[in-house]
Parts: sequence; C-alpha cells; structure tokens
Amino acid sequence: MQQALIKFLIYLFGSLFITSLLSVLYIYIPNKINSFDNNIRDLYFIARGELPKSNNVVIIDIDERALSRFGQWPWSRNLVAKLVNNINDAQAVIIGFDIIFAEKDKTSPSQVIKNIKIDTQNMHIANYDKIFANTLQNTASILGYQFQLTNTQFVRDNLPNIPAIFIQKNKTPTNNMITKAYGTILNIPLLQNSGYSSGFVNNIPDISGVTRSVPLVIQLNDQLFPSLALEIVRNIIGTNKVIINYDQNGVQDITLDKLTIPTDSYGRLLINYRGYEKHFQYISAYDILNNTFDKNLLDGKIVLIGTTAAGLYNLRATPFESIFPGVEIHANAIDNMLLEDFISIPSWIHAANLLHIFIVSIIILLLVGFSIWYIYLPLIFLLIAQDIYFTNQRKRYNCIF
Repeated sequence: MQQALIKFLIYLFGSLFITSLLSVLYIYIPNKINSFDNNIRDLYFIARGELPKSNNVVIIDIDERALSRFGQWPWSRNLVAKLVNNINDAQAVIIGFDIIFAEKDKTSPSQVIKNIKIDTQNMHIANYDKIFANTLQNTASILGYQFQLTNTQFVRDNLPNIPAIFIQKNKTPTNNMITKAYGTILNIPLLQNSGYSSGFVNNIPDISGVTRSVPLVIQLNDQLFPSLALEIVRNIIGTNKVIINYDQNGVQDITLDKLTIPTDSYGRLLINYRGYEKHFQYISAYDILNNTFDKNLLDGKIVLIGTTAAGLYNLRATPFESIFPGVEIHANAIDNMLLEDFISIPSWIHAANLLHIFIVSIIILLLVGFSIWYIYLPLIFLLIAQDIYFTNQRKRYNCIF
C-alpha cells in the first residue's frame, strides 16, 4: 500500500509538472495551440458543407469580363458613376464599396487639361470626379477606406466622418483590446465627403494567413470607427448608436439597437462562412453597365461592389478555399449579422481552456501510470462531468471551442 501511495504521488506531481508546462505554453506561446484549434474548426466547416444560399447580399463583380470590355482598372469615374446609377435604378437598398478611390481621376478632361496648362476660364470641362460625387450624393452609398495598421513614415492621419455615435460600457485601461491603427488611406476628399458614410475594409488574416475573423471596430486617436460590414448593417437597422460592451477580458459584444453581435476580446467577428466562393449572387459589372441584367435581382438588396480579378489582388484564404474574393468576406459578415446565426469564442474561453488542460492532463497521466481500479471510477466520472459542463456552455453561447 505504501508503494502504491508513493507511485501515486510520483505520477500526481509528474502530472502537475506537465500540466503546468502546457499551461505556460498556452499562455506565452499560444500560436501553435491556436493554429491546431483553427485547423479543427476549419474541418467543422468542411464537414458541415454549404448553407442554403442567402438572398440578402448581391455582389457586383469587376471581373475579367468587365475589364476586357471597359479597360484596365481604375476606370474613369464617369463610368463608375454609370455603374452606381444603374444599380440604384434597380432599387438596391444600399451600395457598399470594397474599393478605395485614393487618387483623382487622371483620365478626367479637367485633370488632363490642367496638367497641360490650358486656360479653361471660358470653357466647360467635364470633371469625372464631380460627376461621381454627384452620383454618390443621390444614392445610399457607403464608401470603403483602409486603416494603416503598421507605423510607417508615410502615415496619414486624416479621419473619416462617420454619422454614428459610439458608446463604450465598462471600459477600463486594462480591457481595451480593440485593434489600434496608425493612419488611414481615404478616398479623395470630394468623394469621401459625398458618400452617406464609410467603413474600413481591412481584413486581417491570422498567423497562418487564413481570414477566419474580421474586426468590426478599429481605434485611431482614441476614436472608434466601424467596418464596412458593420456600418452597412447599422444603416439597415436604422440606428445611430453603436454600443461596445466590455468585460474584464476585453470586448464582450457589440450592440446595434436590438441586435447583439458576439465578438472576441478584440472586437472581431468570427465569421460563420456560408460556403465556397460565389455562394452569394454575383453579377458582372459588364452586365450592369450594359443594362443587360435582371433588375429584380437587385430590388431591395444590399449591393457590394468589388472584384474577383486576380490582377487586382483582393483575394484571400478562408477555411473553405485558399483563393477567395475579399468582397465576399464582407458579404458573409453582413449576412451573419442580419440572420444572427453567429459562432463565437467567448472572452472567458482562455480560462476555461486552461482548466480543461489541467483536468484532462492529470486524468490521462494518472490513468496511464496508475493502474488501480478504484482510482479509475471517480476520474472517469470527473471527465464525464466536465465534458457535460463544456457541452452545455457551447449550447448556451452558441460557440465553438
């Protein structure tokens, strides 16, 4: 009996040592463990397969077909204005741009003549940027822009004007985990000030290069700004208040009127991908510009303008595919929020994972190393109990962990 007790203590302390080591690795070197966890979650998506097609969002695609007909990107702004007018005439509810117009239109006659220094005092010269700006003013358009997330010598500190009020509840100096930006890449002022609003289009992949979540808010100069997806949903709901709810671990969720969006501690939405590329309705910009499309497809819909053309470099990796249009990531995020079928990793999961590591490691090592039958039974009951607990938590919070 004494030898059995000594053997038990040896394995117990050995278990505690290995458990402590795993816990330290989880806390200080989380990437390896998170990478494994992410791969398992990706397999869940593949096993589940595609969900039924959503009718909430339609994507207008500046694809190879459109580029071969209307020329390489960027197109002249009067052509983009025609694209938007045709979408608006089809009764789209809102138009979002996964495109940034960061420079003046160099093909505009006013710009060309200005560059060659011709006196235009008594001439009426077309300005394509003004034509596009007038179109934006007469449509429900949400422009895209980009945050600079690294501190470089070329940081631009201009701030977009967003008609939203951010309210932060329970925020402290220690739980503000929201992504910080150093600058912005905005549309030219004439266009930036003509759209109804704007949202950032940053999609931030994880360390493996896969985009599994998207930031819904980013902070710059102590101000918060919404993503393109969040700003579109805010306008659809018709509220000007964005409430950020914090707990001790960071952001808990984001509230728009009656809609509560669960996020991780950093204010990121874990995307419940609907399926493979082109799960949503796509219409080529070629057909929109030629007015050869079914207008019923856009009636009452949220429309995103983006591109799948490889040469425009807006392709990402997702759990379903290694090459996936960035604009469809925004579509998935919007659809998640509208249908409220979220998956989430709650902020308390890290503490739960540590407890899980502790219990399972001790159980496994004791069962392997200590073969007395009367120690097996309580440990097995303990394992079953903790699995039941975590299963109930998953159902309660509709989350994956």
